[in-house]
Amino acid sequence: MLRDSSHGEFRIRFYDLASHGWQFEICGDRDLSRPQKCFPMRNQSEFVQLIDRYRLGEAKRLVLGIAFKPDFSAVGTSMLLTQGRGKCLRPIWIEYREALITPGVASACLRFSNGQVSDICELVQLRNDVSIQLAAAARRAMAISDSSEKKLLAICVDDPGIWLRDFDGVIGWEPLVSAATLSEQVGSCVIDGLPLRDVAGGGKGWPLEPLAWWLMFADRGRKIADTGRILVYWSDVCRFCWIPESDGIDNEIPAIRHAAVHGARLEAALLREMGIETIDPRERDRLGAQGKIHTSLHEILIKAIDIQSRNWHPLDRKNENEIVTTSLQIIREQRISVGDLLITLAESTASYLKFFIDLCRTQQARIEVVAGGSLDRHGLVSSAIGRIKGVAWSDPQDFNYQPACLESVSASMMGMMHIDQMPLTIPELTGSPIPRVAGRLTPGNLAGFRRLIMEMGDTSPPVMKLRDAV
Repeated sequence: MLRDSSHGEFRIRFYDLASHGWQFEICGDRDLSRPQKCFPMRNQSEFVQLIDRYRLGEAKRLVLGIAFKPDFSAVGTSMLLTQGRGKCLRPIWIEYREALITPGVASACLRFSNGQVSDICELVQLRNDVSIQLAAAARRAMAISDSSEKKLLAICVDDPGIWLRDFDGVIGWEPLVSAATLSEQVGSCVIDGLPLRDVAGGGKGWPLEPLAWWLMFADRGRKIADTGRILVYWSDVCRFCWIPESDGIDNEIPAIRHAAVHGARLEAALLREMGIETIDPRERDRLGAQGKIHTSLHEILIKAIDIQSRNWHPLDRKNENEIVTTSLQIIREQRISVGDLLITLAESTASYLKFFIDLCRTQQARIEVVAGGSLDRHGLVSSAIGRIKGVAWSDPQDFNYQPACLESVSASMMGMMHIDQMPLTIPELTGSPIPRVAGRLTPGNLAGFRRLIMEMGDTSPPVMKLRDAV
């Protein structure tokens, strides 16, 4: 019997031991002045689902994500407040900060990330130095609120790491960050090592972000979801991610697609060969606006993109070097100007994006483009994408984020997925046999670790098909 003392209302529920379910409920008030109501109860499982749905909507949790900039010159930190659990997880508030990395540490990280590992002692020292600087950045981010340290569940680090390939061609990954040092310095629990479980299970360990991006940007309208979105992440490598619309009644894994094409690294390499070490974004846009698309170079870039995008991996730098060599030969033979090169590179990216959209397009007519990375600072690529018919730009304010903080916010979301025991890997993208929960947990102080364990223990992992669980 449930009683509401403020209004004198009562409810009596009858439970059938034979069928193990709630049969009916009688509602009334103390003085019987209002009419009585008797109606059938939902079965027990439906009742639990209603309670779970209420809890999913009310739960608000705080995590901190840390991610490196592509050149390791700085790290981005995002304090993220989320609502819901599992597939109902949604970001509702983001506070972003950047912290510089000392030049010596940044150059060592860049060298090691390119596979130039010379001494294990140097790697151990580098991990310690990097972790201390990340700890300082985390403390500055946590200083936003005096109570954030007490409410913070964990720090999730998206570590680019060191990608290696052994003599048998098997992919391996080693971290650049020491989770134990970071946890000791800050006192919070740390989630890192995201690629390790996928690599151990036979996958490539990359890409890992698409499912987190789907949670961030998918159209999950309660009644009608009719907007498919394309995330265009412009960085050293330009990445396209198809984020299908969903109303929540979707398959176990959404039909996400991903492709990687040439980006800022190829552009910088070609400009460097033409005698330009660095170029201001405004000057780049001005030169590109004066140039013309060169047909021969455009065709070569499109062919290279088609080959590169299928199974690209951070280890595959050899293909990029071949593109640079082939492109330089045409540039020198036909005396292509800097402006022609820049506009041709931008148009080739937009051309493949159009092909990617046509490949992913469903019956729904509405498609939006979400900017990520430094795309908002590259006017040539943004303009070329804007000329694609039937595609509209989404407003970042609709998602409470800015393109520059995508890396660290993605790290926060992936950490929250680890807390909810939600699989992060997508077999069609990483090549692993089954979806796996990614990341490893390093405990922090006793109170924070206890709070995190209670949060994880209160979360039910998603239901898996029997063949996937075996």
